[in-house]
Amino acid sequence: MTRTPVLLASGLAASLILAFAPAAHADTIPISLGARIGYGIPSGESTRNAPMKDGIGGVIPVQLDAMYSLGFGLRLGLYGSYGLLTGLKNNVDSGSQTRLGLQAHFTLPVPLVKPWVGAGIGYEWLSLTSKAGGVEATSSLRGLEVFNLQAGLQLSLLPVLSLGPYVQYQRGTYSQAKLDTPLFKSDEEIKDTAAHGWFHGGLRAELSF
Repeated sequence: MTRTPVLLASGLAASLILAFAPAAHADTIPISLGARIGYGIPSGESTRNAPMKDGIGGVIPVQLDAMYSLGFGLRLGLYGSYGLLTGLKNNVDSGSQTRLGLQAHFTLPVPLVKPWVGAGIGYEWLSLTSKAGGVEATSSLRGLEVFNLQAGLQLSLLPVLSLGPYVQYQRGTYSQAKLDTPLFKSDEEIKDTAAHGWFHGGLRAELSF
């Protein structure tokens, strides 16, 4: 009779170890690479009284993530993103958005489908090109991406490959404006700064080593 509680406790401990073994194994993989593609919608103002939506409809970004696992579901790393602007107005022919920064992810220990949340900080460049009378002009805005908030799900397709949806919101302020034409060039600080944001959604793939 005295052995029954011991056997029950041992069986329970073994069951818990087996249940969480996949999550523990995932944390032992130190490096992972991620790739995202999606669509983003702007909000806020590029400068004071200049709404983002008045000139830009959206962005199609491709982002790469390089992450290092610290264990217990926590990862730190770098991100780089390049996107093509869509729905351009005001005689703008083309445009792009570039982002670079640092980020942290936390993955919950759920087998197969892994929920995760993240946050980051970085820098953003917005570039617009227009042509008039055969003359090309390029203008750009750049500034601090004060924060970004992320969340998503990763479905395990293979032991080293997962795929799932993500959503993201980023908030920033453009502090510098640059204009480049054949006859005139300028690079000045923006005095009437304002806050802007981007709402993103799409798919993210991750390869673990």
